[in-house]
Amino acid sequence: MAVIENKATEIGDVLIIRTEVPIIGIVTLLSFIDDTNGEVVNKYFQKTFRYSVDGINFSTYLPLTTAAIQGIVIQPTDSLVIEYVYQRTGLDNSGSLIWNSVTLDGEFIEVLCGEAYEKSMYSDYFGCNNICSLNWSINVLEKLYQKGILANYIERGSNSSNEQDRDFIDFWRSVTHYFALFVCLARAFGEFYSDEGLLKCYLEQRNLFFCDDLDYQGLYYLMQNYYDEIRQRGTIQIIKEKNAFGFINDCLDESQSVSLSQSTSSSSTSGSEGLKYIDGELLRLLCYDICDEFMFCLSKVEKLGWNIGSSSPLYGGMSNQNCVNKAYEDTQDIKDLNTYPLINGGRAAIITDDGKEVMHLANVPNGEVAGVGDLDFSKAIKVDPQLDYEITFVAKQDYDVSHSDSNSDGFTVGNLTFGCFAFNCFGALVSLQNINDQTDQDFFFQKVSLQRQDKYVYIRGMIFNYSKYSVFSPTSFYKRGKIVSLDNVYYRVLKDTVLGITPGTTSISFTYFSPIPTNELDSTLKNSLNIGQNLRFKDDINYIIPYIVLDNESGAGGELFVWDIKVKPVSTPYSHGFIQQPNFIHIWMKNRNGRYSDEQIKQIMRKYLLPYDCTFKNIMLEPSAAELEEATLESFNNDFNNDF
Repeated sequence: MAVIENKATEIGDVLIIRTEVPIIGIVTLLSFIDDTNGEVVNKYFQKTFRYSVDGINFSTYLPLTTAAIQGIVIQPTDSLVIEYVYQRTGLDNSGSLIWNSVTLDGEFIEVLCGEAYEKSMYSDYFGCNNICSLNWSINVLEKLYQKGILANYIERGSNSSNEQDRDFIDFWRSVTHYFALFVCLARAFGEFYSDEGLLKCYLEQRNLFFCDDLDYQGLYYLMQNYYDEIRQRGTIQIIKEKNAFGFINDCLDESQSVSLSQSTSSSSTSGSEGLKYIDGELLRLLCYDICDEFMFCLSKVEKLGWNIGSSSPLYGGMSNQNCVNKAYEDTQDIKDLNTYPLINGGRAAIITDDGKEVMHLANVPNGEVAGVGDLDFSKAIKVDPQLDYEITFVAKQDYDVSHSDSNSDGFTVGNLTFGCFAFNCFGALVSLQNINDQTDQDFFFQKVSLQRQDKYVYIRGMIFNYSKYSVFSPTSFYKRGKIVSLDNVYYRVLKDTVLGITPGTTSISFTYFSPIPTNELDSTLKNSLNIGQNLRFKDDINYIIPYIVLDNESGAGGELFVWDIKVKPVSTPYSHGFIQQPNFIHIWMKNRNGRYSDEQIKQIMRKYLLPYDCTFKNIMLEPSAAELEEATLESFNNDFNNDF
């Protein structure tokens, strides 16, 4: 005779199947369905079963038929346990009979745990009739039911039946079930890492910071690597993104200041390299989203306070701070063309010119372009539409003047086009706007020749935040420093406005608005060459790709030399007149963590995450108008679904 798993191979083999967990909530049983393989006339299973409504006292064995199943008398609060016996019978001893499953059909109701249980500590971890407490309760109840533990004067029936001993069983089952809840709760705490809520409590009590939406795998990783996470505090690891390369032994120093625009934007020469399996602790504290702007700039000492030729106390610009460069290389020289989103890359090469390693663009066929600006979203640069950015580079032209024409501005129609393409968080193209009239526009200027041939010229294009230089609306409030236009006249807001004040219409309006001189306005609206127009973000833009090309659409030919491509935020909202601050950090961040205010974030950073000799300033970015609209819509949908 041999029984292998669920197979009976010889006549007389017996398969015994018992339900592992008592069933609670059964009102009545109607029928059964079983699934077997191999049964024929001379080879089949003889099927019987027995049952218990308390998990202790079983009935006699009965034929497994629909009538017998329907004859079971049961209450919803009973604990039904059924044991099936399948015995191979017949004259044919060949092959195997296979049992697959038995399914009971009946009426079931949910047995509620009651208000007292729902308000207890147990309900946070399991229901009142969970597998652990039911099995433990029945196991201990069976021991109490037998002679030897309870005193003999506590009577039981002589034939061990549920009918005679119902009161005894019900009373002691309530006792064993109550203690079973304690045991199961202790087991839950003993294996706290199996419960997401307990695991979060454990990590919080050990002062690790993370976002509430961190998944279980991330929480478990933090538990396993607790000491390594603590060791990473005070190092650049606290701002490393998940899946970026981490350098385990790095210290937080100037060479490692980064902008989380691209995973390749930081550099290091020490430590052991490996992938980060979870976001750094500061990013987790902020509930960092992949589309959020985050910049971390440890300023050089000479860029603070008053340093002749380098910094002045009232200066707030970032043009001289390389640690916020978001472009493709940290150096001025062009080192690796593979990092750039090149168009017509075969026409680009790195050469040495005037002591610089530059990108050389030449031999572009008529009607084509070559340079930086391919729409490769994997090489897009992260931005925030609430900030102003500048795209700068140094360029030199050398072209065949015999193929050139003149445009209306007096410049030779040549071969330099400068612009920028923008994307939303999902990689869809979004047009930028002309800063002057807010029409869609992606170019600072097109097909322009530099005035100084064979000499390098500094070129700068500005992309302003989405709320800057807006057309005046009498129904809007304006903050101090904002610039608005009305009838082609630009005004600077002198102090926060009140509703309904129009610039220039009454004498009191000049208390709030001051006209901007034309020369000052042109220096802002126009790019550094004083041609074309600067641009403005829309509120749903998250990424950009600069567009700097040798444009041979007109057939002018020629060559273009490009050097020192940079993308940076224009300024900070405060001046840099700090003194005796050798380790000052500028940090742009967006706080998505609903549990901590901006001030609490600052205190946590000072106490736990940054070295004691660092001073920092947080520049907090608010959700954009597009994000607020999306959050409002999501909240409305949630409320609607809850109501219905």
